[in-house]
Amino acid sequence: MSTLISQKITSELQEELLEKLLDLAFLEDFGAKEESAEHPFDLTTAATVNPNLRTRAEILIKEPGVIAGLPFLAKVMARLSDQVNIELLTEDGVFIDQTQIPLAVARLEGPAQAILKGERLALNIMQRLSGIASQTRLYTQLASAVGIAILDTRKTTPGLRVLERYGVRAGGGTNHRFGLFDAILIKDNHVKIAGGVKEAAAAAQNYLQNHPHIKMSQIMEVEVSTLAELKSAQELGVKRVLLDNMTPDMVQKAIQQISDGDSECFVEVSGGINLSNLKSYLINGVDAISTGALTHSVKNIDLSLEFLD
Repeated sequence: MSTLISQKITSELQEELLEKLLDLAFLEDFGAKEESAEHPFDLTTAATVNPNLRTRAEILIKEPGVIAGLPFLAKVMARLSDQVNIELLTEDGVFIDQTQIPLAVARLEGPAQAILKGERLALNIMQRLSGIASQTRLYTQLASAVGIAILDTRKTTPGLRVLERYGVRAGGGTNHRFGLFDAILIKDNHVKIAGGVKEAAAAAQNYLQNHPHIKMSQIMEVEVSTLAELKSAQELGVKRVLLDNMTPDMVQKAIQQISDGDSECFVEVSGGINLSNLKSYLINGVDAISTGALTHSVKNIDLSLEFLD
């Protein structure tokens, strides 16, 4: 599977992004940081709930879908109190069908104020990621049967990419490059500015040769939209191509052209592919299909937190 994935971003970077994301989320909910015993401050909870009260609650999934985001429940609650105990009743990536709902996926016990403060943020994250995982599962169920990977794209919610990519993985999908820093992907506008596929690819190859310290130098992908552009990429020995906005018939011809060239090449297909036409792109010779629909147009899965006391 490593051939399908661009260089992994470090766990340190992922953790830094997650902590900054939570910092912003807490700022949204609790206002400016204050040095006080009541910070993070929830006006309604402070006014109505005894700070010494402890309670129990469950998180329920209320419609069919893939559960995702359970580890982030603990991260949210830990920021509010080290006294919230969480029992996970399932694990991320599990599909909950119609016969099982409503189903408790986690149980919490601890200070009532902390649980109330973190309820909406934790649910927002889990509902979003469960929606992405559920959408991804629909694609991977079809594509994995013929050995084709489903990849995400950079069409993510700004600031939430580290989470949304997690949701894709929970649904059985594979992450593409994380950002602009960890792989070369020559797209149509790069080609236009550079003067053509051959010019853009040659410039990139030269850049990598002159910067051998770049650890991802073995990863370079070129987007092509015609057979002529594909031929230019082949002539330069490009080992990974993205067939963009091609019809299934054109994809077939492109794969034949690659085969006739007697060269090993990773073939990714993208552009306008969705659940309605996915099956027509499950073509022998395609290694991966990428689609922004995994993250940019999903419906959240319905989850709720219910108190038991």
